[in-house]
Amino acid sequence: MESRSAARPVLIVVILLLVVTLLLLLWNLAPLVGADSRTGAQPRVTLRGVTSNVSLADAHARAGDRAAAWAADAYLVRAEAAWYLTPGQAGMAVPPVAWAFTYFSKATASLAGVVIDDDTTLWVPPFEIPMVPTPLGSGVPAYGVDTAWLSFRAAGGDAFVREHPEAQVSFRLQQSEGRPVWTVSAYADGEFTEVRLDAVSGSVLTPGM
Repeated sequence: MESRSAARPVLIVVILLLVVTLLLLLWNLAPLVGADSRTGAQPRVTLRGVTSNVSLADAHARAGDRAAAWAADAYLVRAEAAWYLTPGQAGMAVPPVAWAFTYFSKATASLAGVVIDDDTTLWVPPFEIPMVPTPLGSGVPAYGVDTAWLSFRAAGGDAFVREHPEAQVSFRLQQSEGRPVWTVSAYADGEFTEVRLDAVSGSVLTPGM
């Protein structure tokens, strides 16, 4: 119990840093309204991820409740997580990540965010944007983050994380050309790789699809 109590302030600080990162992501309007990065593009700089055992489904339910309390018409635009690997973690079946969700309200013409940890819900206050982003939908696709991670590894990501066992891995789920798409990217030592997955069919998408 003592070690858990000692670690708690550190976790809170890291989560708050993740909130700051989310604010920066929200400010970058182009990705939020549907633009996707492509292999070879410069990745965003994000912070060391917060580990968590919360599932995407549970995190989405908690985030949805908080967003609905903000605006009755709020809908999900994007879900994402960051994971900074440590040696030996690359073989995990389910990434142990905390989730950040972005919501839009037409009534307020604003974006807001919710960050979900095991037992923490953090609110990113809304701010207005000049365009209407595409809804993501249910937020819990047929092919989840475990499939996205497995597909990333099978499509070259496994070799990348073996070479870079402390790589930063990012997961992003958003609507792209009428379907929810997972984008899994890894960055380390100036090198970058990315895989995109159709979250409905489970098929790996080639660049440009």
